[in-house]
Amino acid sequence: MSTKQDVLRLLYSTVDKPLSGQDIAEQLNLSRTAVWKAIQQLKKDGYEITSSTKVGYQLSRQTDLLTLEGIRTHLGEELQDWDIQVFETTTSTNDLAKTYGASGSRVPTFFIAEEQTAGRGRLGRTFLSPPKSGLYMSICIFPEGDLDSISLITCATAVAATRAVESFIHEKIGIKWVNDLYYHDKKIAGILTEAVTNIEAQKVDALIVGMGINLHIDDAIIPEDLKPIIG
Repeated sequence: MSTKQDVLRLLYSTVDKPLSGQDIAEQLNLSRTAVWKAIQQLKKDGYEITSSTKVGYQLSRQTDLLTLEGIRTHLGEELQDWDIQVFETTTSTNDLAKTYGASGSRVPTFFIAEEQTAGRGRLGRTFLSPPKSGLYMSICIFPEGDLDSISLITCATAVAATRAVESFIHEKIGIKWVNDLYYHDKKIAGILTEAVTNIEAQKVDALIVGMGINLHIDDAIIPEDLKPIIG
C-alpha cells in the first residue's frame, strides 16, 4: 500500500475529528514532510481535506469520489493483491471483465465505472447506468471448484450485497429472482453472472460477476415505463 493510501485510510478512520500531522506521522512511521506531500496529492485528486495549523487534517464526509486509493483503503489485506481498474465511463464493466477473462491472465481483477453506455442485465436487457448515479462494477475470478459450487455465486453475491447495503442504510433489503435487490418495492440493484468457458475441457476458465447499484438516480432521466420499477 502506498503512503497516500495509508494516509487516506487513517483519515477515513478518523473522519469525525481532525488528526494532527504529527499523529499521522507517528502512527504510520512517516516523516512530517511525507505526510504533507501525501495530503497535497489527495487534495489534488479531489479529496476535500481541511487543514489547520493548530488542529490538523480532517477528511470531509462530503467527499464523494470513485478512486483507486479510496477503494483500496476499504479492502481487507486479502484483497490488496487484486488488480483494480477504475473508469469514468465505459460500455459495460462485464464486457471489460469478459475480455480480460479470455486474455489468459489469472490475476483476479475488479472493474468499476461511474457510467455505462451499454449496461446490461439478464437476457440482454438494458441496465440504466447514467453518470454519477450509481456504482457499476464487475469482478473477474478464476474458479477451481466444480460447476455446482460455481452456480451458487449469484446467490452468494446477492446476500453479500444485501448485507453491505443494509450496513449503511440500517433498513432491510429484499432479494428477488436471486439477482435483483429491492428497497421499498423498487429495484435498486441487479446482478449479472457470466463465464468464459472452455468447451473442450468442459470447464469454466473465468467467472464474471457484475453488479449495478442505484445510489441517487435522478427520476427525470428514468424512462416512464421503468419509473414504477427502478428506485
